[in-house]
Amino acid sequence: MTGPKRIPLEPANELEGVMVQVVAGARDEAAFFERLFASDVFVPQTGPPGEVMELPAEAGAEIALPVLPAHGQKTIPVYSSEAQLRKKAPPEWSRFVRLGVPALQQMLAGSGMHLLINPGGDLSTMLDPGQIAALPEDHPPTERVRDDAAVRALAPDELPDDLLSPLRAFCAAQPSIRSAYAADMDGRVAVGLLLEPGASTAAVMGAAEAELTHGGVPEFAMTVIDDASPGRLGAAMLAGRPVYER
Repeated sequence: MTGPKRIPLEPANELEGVMVQVVAGARDEAAFFERLFASDVFVPQTGPPGEVMELPAEAGAEIALPVLPAHGQKTIPVYSSEAQLRKKAPPEWSRFVRLGVPALQQMLAGSGMHLLINPGGDLSTMLDPGQIAALPEDHPPTERVRDDAAVRALAPDELPDDLLSPLRAFCAAQPSIRSAYAADMDGRVAVGLLLEPGASTAAVMGAAEAELTHGGVPEFAMTVIDDASPGRLGAAMLAGRPVYER
């Protein structure tokens, strides 16, 4: 995530708050992606110039996604808040739909489109198709594990070999992965990765999406563990033995 030359002093929502913190160096890239996936974005729609208005996004309704050429790529422009849209959108984008990022991720799957957040505005950043695919649709961040979920660390010999062997091979080929842990979360296997400082969470998760979750291995969830603030799932994993260690 690249930072702007200036940032708003008063973020309009939690997503913008995390974006400001990332730019300031107070939070890492993983925090941005986790907050983004849990947020709504504001998708501009064409309308008569004048008052900016929200359009209802009803279940099953078709939404026209605008395409904006930027930096040599075809992008889908969205805004992190209504305030950013009102401030920076061109006059013809006088309507907008508020859309959850998980739904947008599904709409963009396989399209090859980039996602451009706040085009020309504050905290403008662009996600490539790999980063969009790596957003944690099936990879729950540690802080979103239900309070009543039963979580238990798994030893290496408790993982099926058709998951353990590909997982170890994947980790060995990724120099940014220090170690991997596993846990049982309400009967579902979850894998947590500890990364080297400064490693790109999006790049690692994108590679895992391509090589593991779509590679014929048993179904599992994957997340990146922040060892400074691991959350409930991460803490349970770290209490057990690593299933991979460099």
